[in-house]
Amino acid sequence: LPAVALSIGLVQLFFGVTAPSKIVSTYAHDAVWFIACYLDLGATFIKYGIDKRMEEERYRRIILNSASIKIGMTIPQVMDIIGNPFEIVHEHNIHGKDAQLWLYRVNDDKNLELSFFDYKLFKIE
Repeated sequence: LPAVALSIGLVQLFFGVTAPSKIVSTYAHDAVWFIACYLDLGATFIKYGIDKRMEEERYRRIILNSASIKIGMTIPQVMDIIGNPFEIVHEHNIHGKDAQLWLYRVNDDKNLELSFFDYKLFKIE
Protein backbone atom coordinates (compact mmCIF):
# COMPACT_ATOMS: atom_id res chain seq x y z
CA LEU A 1 0.00 0.00 0.00
CA PRO A 2 2.76 2.56 0.64
CA ALA A 3 4.11 1.77 -2.80
CA VAL A 4 0.80 3.01 -4.19
CA ALA A 5 1.25 6.36 -2.45
CA LEU A 6 4.82 6.64 -3.66
CA SER A 7 3.98 5.56 -7.21
CA ILE A 8 1.97 8.74 -7.74
CA GLY A 9 5.10 10.43 -9.05
CA LEU A 10 5.64 7.67 -11.61
CA VAL A 11 2.05 7.99 -12.79
CA GLN A 12 2.50 11.76 -13.11
CA LEU A 13 5.66 11.22 -15.14
CA PHE A 14 4.09 8.52 -17.33
CA PHE A 15 1.08 10.67 -18.25
CA GLY A 16 3.11 13.83 -18.65
CA VAL A 17 1.46 15.68 -15.78
CA THR A 18 4.79 16.63 -14.21
CA ALA A 19 8.15 17.23 -15.84
CA PRO A 20 10.91 14.73 -14.91
CA SER A 21 12.91 17.49 -13.19
CA LYS A 22 9.99 18.27 -10.83
CA ILE A 23 8.99 14.72 -9.82
CA VAL A 24 11.03 14.93 -6.61
CA SER A 25 9.11 18.04 -5.55
CA THR A 26 5.94 15.89 -5.52
CA TYR A 27 7.33 14.05 -2.51
CA ALA A 28 8.52 17.19 -0.73
CA HIS A 29 5.08 17.79 0.75
CA ASP A 30 4.38 16.41 4.24
CA ALA A 31 0.95 15.15 3.20
CA VAL A 32 2.48 12.61 0.81
CA TRP A 33 4.60 11.08 3.57
CA PHE A 34 1.70 11.23 6.02
CA ILE A 35 -0.52 9.26 3.62
CA ALA A 36 2.26 6.78 2.83
CA CYS A 37 2.95 6.14 6.51
CA TYR A 38 -0.72 5.59 7.35
CA LEU A 39 -1.15 3.26 4.40
CA ASP A 40 1.86 1.33 5.67
CA LEU A 41 0.42 1.24 9.19
CA GLY A 42 -2.92 0.01 7.81
CA ALA A 43 -1.18 -2.72 5.84
CA THR A 44 0.64 -3.82 9.00
CA PHE A 45 -2.62 -4.02 10.95
CA ILE A 46 -4.19 -6.12 8.22
CA LYS A 47 -1.12 -8.33 7.86
CA TYR A 48 -0.95 -9.23 11.53
CA GLY A 49 -4.72 -9.40 12.06
CA ILE A 50 -4.58 -6.72 14.72
CA ASP A 51 -7.83 -5.15 13.58
CA LYS A 52 -9.66 -8.48 13.83
CA ARG A 53 -8.25 -9.22 17.29
CA MET A 54 -9.14 -5.71 18.50
CA GLU A 55 -12.71 -6.14 17.24
CA GLU A 56 -13.02 -9.52 18.97
CA GLU A 57 -11.73 -8.03 22.23
CA ARG A 58 -14.16 -5.09 21.97
CA TYR A 59 -17.04 -7.53 21.43
CA ARG A 60 -15.90 -9.69 24.38
CA ARG A 61 -15.73 -6.64 26.66
CA ILE A 62 -19.20 -5.49 25.61
CA ILE A 63 -20.59 -8.90 26.49
CA LEU A 64 -18.72 -8.99 29.80
CA ASN A 65 -19.81 -5.47 30.73
CA SER A 66 -23.44 -6.14 29.88
CA ALA A 67 -23.56 -9.48 31.70
CA SER A 68 -23.19 -9.92 35.41
CA ILE A 69 -23.25 -12.94 37.65
CA LYS A 70 -26.39 -13.27 39.76
CA ILE A 71 -27.58 -15.71 42.40
CA GLY A 72 -29.71 -18.45 40.82
CA MET A 73 -27.77 -18.67 37.55
CA THR A 74 -26.92 -22.12 36.24
CA ILE A 75 -23.37 -23.37 35.72
CA PRO A 76 -23.43 -22.90 31.91
CA GLN A 77 -24.69 -19.32 32.30
CA VAL A 78 -21.84 -18.48 34.68
CA MET A 79 -19.29 -20.17 32.39
CA ASP A 80 -20.51 -18.10 29.42
CA ILE A 81 -19.73 -14.94 31.37
CA ILE A 82 -16.41 -15.70 33.11
CA GLY A 83 -15.20 -18.98 31.64
CA ASN A 84 -13.66 -21.95 33.41
CA PRO A 85 -12.41 -21.70 36.98
CA PHE A 86 -8.85 -22.61 37.89
CA GLU A 87 -10.14 -25.05 40.53
CA ILE A 88 -13.41 -26.87 41.26
CA VAL A 89 -14.17 -28.58 44.57
CA HIS A 90 -16.98 -31.04 43.88
CA GLU A 91 -19.01 -32.98 46.48
CA HIS A 92 -22.39 -34.67 46.91
CA ASN A 93 -24.36 -34.16 50.10
CA ILE A 94 -26.19 -36.92 51.96
CA HIS A 95 -29.33 -36.40 49.87
CA GLY A 96 -27.41 -36.86 46.62
CA LYS A 97 -27.54 -33.16 45.69
CA ASP A 98 -24.55 -31.74 43.87
CA ALA A 99 -22.43 -29.09 45.65
CA GLN A 100 -19.55 -27.31 43.94
CA LEU A 101 -17.13 -24.56 44.89
CA TRP A 102 -15.53 -22.78 41.95
CA LEU A 103 -12.39 -20.68 42.42
CA TYR A 104 -11.33 -17.90 40.06
CA ARG A 105 -8.12 -15.90 40.47
CA VAL A 106 -8.79 -12.20 40.78
CA ASN A 107 -5.17 -11.30 41.56
CA ASP A 108 -2.20 -12.88 43.36
CA ASP A 109 -3.73 -12.87 46.82
CA LYS A 110 -7.49 -12.89 46.12
CA ASN A 111 -9.86 -15.47 44.70
CA LEU A 112 -13.46 -15.20 43.60
CA GLU A 113 -15.42 -18.08 45.15
CA LEU A 114 -18.70 -19.20 43.59
CA SER A 115 -20.77 -21.84 45.39
CA PHE A 116 -23.24 -23.96 43.45
CA PHE A 117 -25.88 -26.16 44.97
CA ASP A 118 -27.79 -28.50 42.68
CA TYR A 119 -26.10 -26.78 39.67
CA LYS A 120 -27.39 -23.30 40.60
CA LEU A 121 -25.34 -20.43 41.99
CA PHE A 122 -26.31 -19.65 45.57
CA LYS A 123 -23.32 -17.81 47.04
CA ILE A 124 -20.65 -15.38 45.79
CA GLU A 125 -17.63 -14.51 47.92
